Amino acid sequence: MLLFHIGRGKAGSSTIQNTIDLNREALRAQGIAVPSRASDHRGHAVDVAFGMQQVEGHDDALPGLRALLDDPANRHVFVSSEYLFTATRPEIERLRQAIGPHDLRIVAYLRAYPDWLRSLYAQGIKRGRRASDFDAFFETAGKRAPCRALLSRWADAFGWERLRVRHLAGLHSGGLVADLEAVLGCPLATGPDQNASPHWIETEFLRALHGRAASTGETAPPRAALAAVLTVLREAIELHAPDDAEYLTLAQHRSHEDAYLADAAWLAQRTDAPLPPPMPERTRERPFLPELTAVPAEVRETIARRLRRSVRLKEQPELRTLVLDMVADHWPQTADLGDEAATLRT
Repeated sequence: MLLFHIGRGKAGSSTIQNTIDLNREALRAQGIAVPSRASDHRGHAVDVAFGMQQVEGHDDALPGLRALLDDPANRHVFVSSEYLFTATRPEIERLRQAIGPHDLRIVAYLRAYPDWLRSLYAQGIKRGRRASDFDAFFETAGKRAPCRALLSRWADAFGWERLRVRHLAGLHSGGLVADLEAVLGCPLATGPDQNASPHWIETEFLRALHGRAASTGETAPPRAALAAVLTVLREAIELHAPDDAEYLTLAQHRSHEDAYLADAAWLAQRTDAPLPPPMPERTRERPFLPELTAVPAEVRETIARRLRRSVRLKEQPELRTLVLDMVADHWPQTADLGDEAATLRT
């Protein structure tokens, strides 16, 4: 049987893929084959996804998947890519034809739409793809949250009975990994959480930095180059423990909470997906739009001071100039902090 995890993105996919990688040998011993992990971030099924899309150079992806399914040593074949959640009908049909008589189980996880939108926004900034604020992001991304049409494409090709959909908020003891164990039928070792949600101050600092780079015609610095900056941000956040921020307005939150609960009820009528638990009631309006100018003064001062003193950042003069110029633009009141003080080894 083909166990086909299609996402959705920002709903535990990294946890699933990291757990599968950690257990690859143990799974093979259980007769569960996992294709070699691709070098990029799209997960184990990247070649399969490209084969479905008929991307040049991936002509052998679907025949390779069929070969794994035909191998009698493989009780199951497990592949995972959150990018398959949005596969088109022609792409899904190519997969259906490729696997032939083999059975298939489509596995998907959903996250409450308000939480999903905030996480998607932060991910785009983390990868240097977004410089607009949350409200501008919401104008387009908010329309992408509902999942009925996307899951219907898979159901129309394979039948609703082959879809296994679960809500992250409704998973029982053991959470996502325990549910994955139920899918695979075997225990799994777990590793550290490698994809924790960032604090809003970190998100907005990176957004401002990407915006500064774009305005000066520079390329946004890769995340690997930002280690010194991220260390300063996280230490300042840990030191001052500022409150988290609401990203969605009350109206945005309620509209997408309603859409999520309606979709959950719709899915429960078609699959064995249980209804998610009630969401915590939100009554307070968003006090401010998260952006760099909203960072509390004491946190600004700590960040600005430590950035200027950072030895590691001084070893990256071009990045240091970009960062300090951006800080001066957004926090002009911190301009005289830090240079006269002893250097910190951040």
